[in-house]
Amino acid sequence: MRLARIKLAGFKSFVDPTLLVLPGNRVGIVGPNGCGKSNTIDAVRWVMGESSAKHLRGDSGEDVIFNGSASRKPVGQASIELFFDNSEGRLGGEYSSYAEISVRRALTRDGQSKYYLNGLRARKRDVTDIFLGTGLGPRSYAIIEQGMISRLIEARPEELRVYLEEAAGISKYKERRRETENRIRHTRENLERLDDVREEVDRQAAKLTRQAEVAERYQDLAATRRQRRAELLLLRLRGQEERLARENQELVAAETALAGLQTQGRRRETEAEQQRVLRADLERDLQTAQAQFYDVSAAVSRLEQSIRHAEDELQREAREQTQLDARIRDSEQALATALHRVDSAETAISTHELDYEAAAEALEQAERAAETAEQELHAAREARSSWHQAMAEPQQAAQLARTRMDHADQLLQRARQRRERLLEEQGRLPQEDGGEALRLAEEEFAAAGQSHDALQQRREILRDDLAAQRRDLQAEQDAAHALERKAREIAGQLSSLKILPGMDQDEDRGRFEQWAREQGIDPSQRVAAQIDVDPGWEAAVEVVLGQWFEAVLMSLSEMPASLPGAAFRALDPVPDGSVFAGDSLAARVRGPDALRAHLATVHCVDTAAQAHERLRSCAPGESVVTRDGTWVGPGWLCHRTLDRQVQGVIERLRLERALEQEAVELGTRGQESASGLDARREAIHRVEGELEQVEAGLRESQREVAGREAQLQRLRDRAQQADERRRLLSREIGELEEEIARASEQRDAALAERNEALAHLEGLDRDKADLDQGNQLAQERQQAARAVVQQARERASAARLALQEARHRVALEQGHRERLEQQTAQDRERLSRLEEARTGRLAPLDGWRQELQEKLEQRQASEIGLTAARSALEDCDTLLRELAGQLRTLGEQIEAGRGACEERRLGLRELRVQEEQIAAQLHESGLDPEALAAELPETADLPSWEEAIATLDRKIERLGPINLAAIEEARSLVERSQYLREQHDDLITALETLEQAMHKIDRETRAMFRATYDKVNEGLGQKFRRLFGGGEARLELTGDDLLDTGVAIMARPPGKRLSTIHLMSGGEKALTAAALVFAIFELNPAPFCMLDEVDAPLDEANVGRFCALLQEMSERIQFIFITHNKTTMAMAEQLIGVTMHEPGVSRLVSVDIDAAVELADA
Repeated sequence: MRLARIKLAGFKSFVDPTLLVLPGNRVGIVGPNGCGKSNTIDAVRWVMGESSAKHLRGDSGEDVIFNGSASRKPVGQASIELFFDNSEGRLGGEYSSYAEISVRRALTRDGQSKYYLNGLRARKRDVTDIFLGTGLGPRSYAIIEQGMISRLIEARPEELRVYLEEAAGISKYKERRRETENRIRHTRENLERLDDVREEVDRQAAKLTRQAEVAERYQDLAATRRQRRAELLLLRLRGQEERLARENQELVAAETALAGLQTQGRRRETEAEQQRVLRADLERDLQTAQAQFYDVSAAVSRLEQSIRHAEDELQREAREQTQLDARIRDSEQALATALHRVDSAETAISTHELDYEAAAEALEQAERAAETAEQELHAAREARSSWHQAMAEPQQAAQLARTRMDHADQLLQRARQRRERLLEEQGRLPQEDGGEALRLAEEEFAAAGQSHDALQQRREILRDDLAAQRRDLQAEQDAAHALERKAREIAGQLSSLKILPGMDQDEDRGRFEQWAREQGIDPSQRVAAQIDVDPGWEAAVEVVLGQWFEAVLMSLSEMPASLPGAAFRALDPVPDGSVFAGDSLAARVRGPDALRAHLATVHCVDTAAQAHERLRSCAPGESVVTRDGTWVGPGWLCHRTLDRQVQGVIERLRLERALEQEAVELGTRGQESASGLDARREAIHRVEGELEQVEAGLRESQREVAGREAQLQRLRDRAQQADERRRLLSREIGELEEEIARASEQRDAALAERNEALAHLEGLDRDKADLDQGNQLAQERQQAARAVVQQARERASAARLALQEARHRVALEQGHRERLEQQTAQDRERLSRLEEARTGRLAPLDGWRQELQEKLEQRQASEIGLTAARSALEDCDTLLRELAGQLRTLGEQIEAGRGACEERRLGLRELRVQEEQIAAQLHESGLDPEALAAELPETADLPSWEEAIATLDRKIERLGPINLAAIEEARSLVERSQYLREQHDDLITALETLEQAMHKIDRETRAMFRATYDKVNEGLGQKFRRLFGGGEARLELTGDDLLDTGVAIMARPPGKRLSTIHLMSGGEKALTAAALVFAIFELNPAPFCMLDEVDAPLDEANVGRFCALLQEMSERIQFIFITHNKTTMAMAEQLIGVTMHEPGVSRLVSVDIDAAVELADA
């Protein structure tokens, strides 16, 4: 297996989809520093499952995604896909038949990481498991990155052991051992939980058995209590009806008294209404008097307010006239002063205008002189610029010609060197194509393929046979499990049926059984277990025998000396052979004659009518029973048994016998099924053994076919490559000859152009001095003109500012004068309006004062009438309050009467609800009220029946908590206990199997690690002496247990005695680490090895030895290395160039050996 291609997209600096093709066993990756070469190694580690950002030269997992550059935006996903050539079938398992295997990993910025195997979604563990034992992994010895050489040689013994484990293929065993330990731990935890569950189930089963015994007694007591409860409800119903009649009579009396009070209240309400009508009239009279009084008062207030307002306005206007006179005098004085200041400011403006005109004329003359100086300076500079341009052209031409000459020289040198190497290589190429070796390889490949096909056909036949055998085994196991479940169900049913009614569930059972055993009596010999009844007569036998079903057969010839402290029945056995009448019940029962004798006096008929007819002819002591269990005798009748313990006992016994027979048959079938399963498993074991042998042979055959095919392909490729290379060399040599000729012509032409440009430059140098002097004089004249312009501008600016300031003062003074004139005019106009207003206000004032006196007299007369109306209204209100008090008293009495009536109605409704509740409870009891009333004694009363129910409640309470589902739950727990016992046995077996597997893994791990350690130690010594030209190196174990001991490196270069490996130089450490890695590869070569600038600390001599060893090992191992060393580049079969023309973005370029050397020198 080898690495064929790497596909990168969005990973670090490889933003564009990039494909690295790795065709040979020595592939070099070259390029300048920082171009992204090491990202290719990071890509391989990342796909192998590396999750540490530190080991990928980043801070977080998202750093592997391209984060953008100056011209590129960030991308949202990084994707790497590795393509492995598996034509040799080195990968086992389900991928052994694939000639090419692809492994891809993709990561998005939201943190979702996905793995794919051959395009199918997979887990990270699936990818890791594929490469277990192959030497590949995210941190294996097959990938040596920058700085890892020193870390490898200085690693702790425990860390160095990991590389030997990977070389020995122990990593997959360690993974299996870890899984086995987890399974053992989980199994022990499950076992502990199972023991707890079993203990709890057994405890619950014992508890439920006791609860089941109590539940039966509870049912009897509950039935009696239900009867008494129904009778009590009937008594309460009668009492409730009597109370309802009494309450109805009291309600009628209360309603009659309430009607009388309501009549009296209506009379008082009529009187009050008449007084309210009278009060409304009085209130209207009062409102009329009030309105007249308020109108007169409002007129008085209005006249008084008008008089006061007119007097205030006259006083205010007199004050304002005085102020206006004073302000007019002040304004006339200020106006005379403002006119004088305006005249002075206009005289100053004339003077400043003459100064400004003189300054402006001087500035214009200075600017014309400065413009002339600027034009002269510009002309001088133009002349100098033209000289520089004329000078630059021959200089550029000379420089360009020199550059072309240098470039032509370099092309000539490279082309001649390349031509010599190609001629040398052309001479080394073989002339023969090796046809005989190719034919032999094709014949061997065809033979290996035929053998492989035959093994595949045999494997398919065995697989089909094994699948059929397993399907049959599964079907037989399902059938066996079904038989087991059926047997458990029958066992559970039998265990529940074995518990006979009567004494088996009574608390006296223990005392009776102990007494019976002391007397030598078998307590299990019950009558119920020894009889068989004709179909259809079970109810008749149950009603006649009753409690005699639990009787025990025992000799009663002598009375026992002592009896047990428990109730029981017994029958004295009699010899069998008695003859009984054909119509007797004994003829329909088979069992002990002692029991049948009790049934001999009971005759059988089909219907009740036949029973009464047959009873007439019966002798004393005889009786008649029907099929449905109606038992009739002289003066008595019994319809079926009332004893719940006896009902259905015969049917249960018959079912028990059928189940026992079925259990025997299931046992026989189970034994036959077990024998068949053993035979089937043995057959499967034989087929599996043969299939393993065939698959082992098939794997060996596949490896042989792959090897033959690879050898054949290599021979074909070599022949084809030699022919193709010869053609390429011939064409390239011809191209190089043409290139040499073109380069010589280019160099001669560039030399002629350079000589012509140098001659032109010598003539231009002579004109430079005259141009410099003229430029200097023009600059001095221009500076002097600029100074004169600046002085003129300052004088003109000062004159302009003085003129603007004078004009501004004139504008201010004129504005002030205008405002004074406007103010004076406004004040005189206001004074005239005040005089007119004073005359208008004095005219109506006397009339208002006379009208005010008249209104005051009218208000006094209205006030007298208002007082009389208020007195009449107060008398009417007093009478209304008295009537309201009487109505309030009557209302309270009526409300009290209504409350009493409502309370009695509520009481009646409550009594009716209680009556309905009692009737509903009586209906829910399921008993017929009429039948209960007929059976209820006339002397029955509530206290007696409540006491009887309380007595039953106390009996039920003494039983404690009742679980009516106890019997069914007990049976379920018995079945579950059996199932848990089987699970416990299975877990014990599984635990033993896992412990044996772990011990086996430990033994194999120790053996494999020891063998690997010895071989790597030997290989390290050999490789160390070859790389150093002498010296010694070895491995040492730091512990005794081969399962966890560490491994240390001891090295001594030739001629040195170092106390510790840390004293070695960087180059010595690199060679020692290389010797260890090559020794590991010698033992268990990984499919490929990636080296990142491992040769950086080595000198030329050590690089030569390193390359020689690497070239020798590349016959078996694919090496992919990153280097800047010329010797290492020359050793490569193919070179891949990585460049970064665009900042932050890596690209691949085609590189040959010479270009790589120049790229490294750059």
